[in-house]
Amino acid sequence: MLTSLKVKLALSLSSAALVATACSAESTPAPTEAEAWFAFGLARDQPGLVDRVLGIAVPNADQYQQYLSTDQIATDFGADPGIASQALETLVAAGFSGQVDASGGVVVGSFSVAEAQAFFGVEIQVITNSDGTTSIAPAETLTVPDALPEQVTEVFGGRATLSNLTAASSDSPSMSAASPDCPEDTPAARTRKEINDLYGLKSLYAAGLSGKGVRVGLLEIDVYSEDAIDLYTRCLGYPMPDIAVTSVNATAEQLTQTNTESSLDIVSLGLAAPGLSEADLIQFDQNSSLIFPFAHVVNQQADTKTSLDLISTSVAFCAAEMDPSELLMTEWLLAAAAATGLTVVASSGDSGSSGCYPGSESAGVQYPSESAFALSVGGTQLTADGGQSQASDRSTASTGSQAVWSEAPGQNFAGGGGPSTNFGRPPYQDATGLDQSMRQTPDIAFVASPSDLGPIAVCSPNSACEFESVAGTSAAAPAVAGALALVLEKRADGTGEQASTSRLGLLNPWLYTAASTAKTADVAIDVVQGNNDLFGTGCCVAQQGYDMASGWGSVDFTVMARLQR
Repeated sequence: MLTSLKVKLALSLSSAALVATACSAESTPAPTEAEAWFAFGLARDQPGLVDRVLGIAVPNADQYQQYLSTDQIATDFGADPGIASQALETLVAAGFSGQVDASGGVVVGSFSVAEAQAFFGVEIQVITNSDGTTSIAPAETLTVPDALPEQVTEVFGGRATLSNLTAASSDSPSMSAASPDCPEDTPAARTRKEINDLYGLKSLYAAGLSGKGVRVGLLEIDVYSEDAIDLYTRCLGYPMPDIAVTSVNATAEQLTQTNTESSLDIVSLGLAAPGLSEADLIQFDQNSSLIFPFAHVVNQQADTKTSLDLISTSVAFCAAEMDPSELLMTEWLLAAAAATGLTVVASSGDSGSSGCYPGSESAGVQYPSESAFALSVGGTQLTADGGQSQASDRSTASTGSQAVWSEAPGQNFAGGGGPSTNFGRPPYQDATGLDQSMRQTPDIAFVASPSDLGPIAVCSPNSACEFESVAGTSAAAPAVAGALALVLEKRADGTGEQASTSRLGLLNPWLYTAASTAKTADVAIDVVQGNNDLFGTGCCVAQQGYDMASGWGSVDFTVMARLQR
C-alpha cells in the first residue's frame, strides 16, 4: 500500500457515538417550520408474523420459501384496516403527512415541529453537536396522545438533522470533480484473486455469473458521488453496477457530507456482483431511525417493478440504547421484509465485542446486526503465516488462511460480535453448541481489513477527490450481499425466470443447518485464529465451529449455490 494514501477505517455508526457528540449547554427551541419524522405502531400480530417467517425459512418445513405478498402480510398479521384508517385520519387532521406501511403494521410520516409540539404536548429542542452540526429531538420521551385510538401501541420520532453543512461548506453539497493521480500500487488486484479463490467466487464468475437479474438495496446516511465511483473504475479497472438514489426522509444538507460510506458500499458490492440489474442507494437521516428506510423497503416490496432481493446496511446503532418502541416497529418491518423473501445483510460493526464504543467499552453489540431477521457479517483478515495481515507481500498469503479482523494493538477496530442485548436465542442458533440464552452475532464473516482491500476514491464538497484505504465490516456486508446475488442468479439459471422469482429470504436457518451438518458443513470456511476483544470484555475468541468472533467463519459461495438449487 502506498504510504501516500490516507488511511482510515469506515466505522458503522452507533447511537452512542451520535449521542456523545451532543454538547449543548442549555436547550434551544427547535425551528417551528423544521420537519421531523414519526412512526406509530398499530395493534398487530407480531408473534404470528415471526412464527410464519421462521416457518418459511426453515429447510424442509411445509412452508419453506413460500413467501408472502405485502397484501397477505397485512391481511393475515397487520392491524385492523378500520383502526389504521381512523388513526391516520386523526394524524392528518393534526397536520401529519404520511401513510400506513404496506404490511399494515406501522404509520410513518412527518409533522412540522410546530404541529408535533401541539399534538404531543412535548417541546422539541435543538442539540448542537461537537462537530458544529445541529439536530433536533423531543425534550422527553413521547407517549401516544389520547386523541389516537387505543390500538395505536407505540410512537417514536421527532429526531432530525437540521444541517450537516458546516460554515466552511457551500449551500450545495455538490462534489468536487478534481481527480487525483491513480494509485501506482494497491493490494486490490492481488487480494481480489485470493478472495475469489477462498470464497468460491472464481467458479461462479467462470460460469458467467455477475448478479444479472438481481436488485440490491444499500442503506446510506451520506451523499453519493458519481465522480468517486467513476474515478475508482477508471483507475482500478473494475466495472460497477448502475446506481439509483432514493431519499427517504433527508435532504442533501441533512446527509453526512462525504461519500466515504456510500462509495465503500458500492465498490464492495460491485466488486462481487458488477452485473446487478441495479443497486439502489436508500438515503435516510441518521438522526431519525431505521424504521423509515425499512418502511420504505417494505413498501417497495409491494410492487414487482421496485421490489428488492437483498438489502445491505453498514449503518448501525448501539443496541443497548435502542428505544423499546423503535425496536418493536423496526423488528416488525424486518420480519415483514423477510416474509416477502428479502434477505437483509447487516454489518456487525467495527468496535469488536464493545459494540457501543466510543460511548462505552463494555461488552455490547449493534442493531440491526443483533436482529434474528438479519444475516450478521463480521470481519476477517487474510494471513500469510497465521498472524496479522501481511499487506507488504500479499502474494505469499496462503489461500484459506484467515484470522478474525482486528487492528489491535494500536487501533480500536475489530469485527463486531457477541451476545445480543435485546433478543433471546432464535431456534436456528440451537446448532451453535454455545451456552448462550441470547441471540449470538455474527453469523458469518468476510474480509474486512483495509490493508487487504485497498483504496477507494472519496470526494467531499469543496475539496479535491482522494484515495483512502477504507474497509471494516462496512465493506464486508455489501460484499456478502454481492456474493449472494451470484447465488440467486445461479438458482435462476436455466429456469427461464428472473433471479428475483427465487429469493433467499431469511437465510440464517438454512445456513446454521448446513454449517452444522456433516454432509453440508463444507459450505463454511472455519476461522480459528484471533479474537475481537478490544477492551478486555472476555468475548470473543475464534474456535472450531461457531464462535462470536467470526460466526461460522466465511462462506464458500460455490458450495452454497450448489446446495441452494
